[in-house]
Amino acid sequence: MTKPVPDIPLSLAQWRRLITEMYIHVRQSKDPVVGWQQYVAARNRLLKHHEQSPLSANKRLSFDQLHYYPYDSSFRIIGKIEHRVNQKKFTIELADDGLLRLTRVAAVHFELSGQSAQLSLFWVQGYGGGLFLPFKDHTN
Repeated sequence: MTKPVPDIPLSLAQWRRLITEMYIHVRQSKDPVVGWQQYVAARNRLLKHHEQSPLSANKRLSFDQLHYYPYDSSFRIIGKIEHRVNQKKFTIELADDGLLRLTRVAAVHFELSGQSAQLSLFWVQGYGGGLFLPFKDHTN
């Protein structure tokens, strides 16, 4: 299945660039709380004003901000990446995009609330690739 060209391809490219720059800027912040506040503000601006916002034009008119849980430094996690893993391949059927192909390329080990945990890190197959770190918590 070939993907259609976006309605406004240069605008979509700009959206992706702005998201990347947002994460770079946040990671450069010396203070994690300030970085988180900058992330929230930048994300809200993009959702409200950018034509590639997932919000419809009507919803953007009344959009003020997303609601986040307060910043909690205990959830700021530094993990260790293990590269020697079984590189299992997965496919997921996506309604609009066909098959999403993923390959497990690493495991991320970390501690949260005093307990050891690990998540699998996947490489997204296909043009552009990318890393995907799926997880869910009690808010999902």
